Amino acid sequence: MDILSVIGPPYDKDKFRVVGSATASLPAYENYIRGILAYQSFDVDKMDIARTWFDESKKADINFQNAYLGTIDVDIFLAMYNKQNRHAFAGFLEAVEKETAAMKRFSKRLPPPSRPKRYMIKT
Repeated sequence: MDILSVIGPPYDKDKFRVVGSATASLPAYENYIRGILAYQSFDVDKMDIARTWFDESKKADINFQNAYLGTIDVDIFLAMYNKQNRHAFAGFLEAVEKETAAMKRFSKRLPPPSRPKRYMIKT
């Protein structure tokens, strides 16, 4: 009987996929919440503040998918606001494309190993 298979932690890859967009970093989550609060005011003057909080959230945990989605929401809101007021809005849509590409690249967490690493102790 393999001792590592008995004492090793079980890995359920399906459960890991579900929490793939979550974060264990408290600063990342706090910054995300601050960004959401600024964004949900729907005040154009607060959108830069919301973007800053989402960027700080990404700095705390680069794999936190919700921080990328928050930045995308801010850019879409600003694009729609500027289009409605007959201002330039294409730059915001380009920023959405760049942020989506970054989200696809960084938001994937590494999968857990199928088995713990085996170490040999030499005496």
